Amino acid sequence: MPLNNITKNLNKVNRTIATASRTQNTVSNMKNRINKAQQSRAQTRAKELTWKCGCGQTNQSAFCGGCGKAPTTCPNCNIMVDTQFCPDCGTPVTTE
Repeated sequence: MPLNNITKNLNKVNRTIATASRTQNTVSNMKNRINKAQQSRAQTRAKELTWKCGCGQTNQSAFCGGCGKAPTTCPNCNIMVDTQFCPDCGTPVTTE
């Protein structure tokens, strides 16, 4: 095999290794981004689950720890609402 062919093959191998290295870095970066996004969603979800009952108790469960009532929900969106109007659709929300 002439030296020229060996050099060409070696260059191909080096390019393949460089491409594999870039791909590995890209995958690693994407995994990091996904992990950060999942952590952010978990933190946001925990904040969304916090609600304040009419009796004044702040809760993170399905029922108030102070009086036992369920949180007020929007009749259209079925999301927990602690305001007079649903933040997603604007429907007036009546408290029980």
